[in-house]
Amino acid sequence: MENLWYKNTPLFISFISFIEILSYPKLKDGDILVIKNFLNKFSKIYINDDISELAAELKRRYNLKIGDAIIAATAIYYKQILVTKDITDFKKVKEIQLLDFLNKRFLKINDF
Repeated sequence: MENLWYKNTPLFISFISFIEILSYPKLKDGDILVIKNFLNKFSKIYINDDISELAAELKRRYNLKIGDAIIAATAIYYKQILVTKDITDFKKVKEIQLLDFLNKRFLKINDF
């Protein structure tokens, strides 16, 4: 992902992902500061009515947790690649482009 910053590629994060990352129970104060500095490189995306409705549809269709449904809906709505280390949470969602963060490879690429 570091290479993306050199290319001036805009990076986005769902507000849900932001919360999930910072709520990890074992984080220490120093860790939180480092993570916040990293997350500040991203533009935070908030929910709107269209994303809410799409998240509800994805939750019903794929039996996702509400947070995962919002994250997936946000990626679909903005036609962005979803970068995640939790590939099992999202690989059943046919409508998204998914990038495995740990292995740095696309798992599926669908046309929007």
